[in-house]
Amino acid sequence: ARRGHAFRVRLERCPQLRCFAGDPATGYELTLPLDRDGEIDALMLSRDPSQWRVRRFARGQADLNGGFVRDPLGAWAVRYADDQQPRSDSFARSVRFQLNSIINVVEGREVWAYRVASIEPL
Repeated sequence: ARRGHAFRVRLERCPQLRCFAGDPATGYELTLPLDRDGEIDALMLSRDPSQWRVRRFARGQADLNGGFVRDPLGAWAVRYADDQQPRSDSFARSVRFQLNSIINVVEGREVWAYRVASIEPL
């Protein structure tokens, strides 16, 4: 059986058409359970969802803090605290978090690419 372990993952915005140089000051810090393949351990996450957090940071903006939920199609969505601006960011149902890999994040109606900048065991 594959069993997840707690990790802190930092994602930084990659260079792309709308942001040529990329922006390491914009991204996500995720605290989540990953299995040995770098995929989210859904069982472990669902047992205690309040333990696993998302912090979205962006240059010149206040951080947003939230947690993971599953959308109706099985993708991982981020629900931010009610008192913060409404957002819906989501990750694919099956995404592998491996150092320097590229992760696409749907932010509202746009898709942005982020590089996995670090993965630290907790």
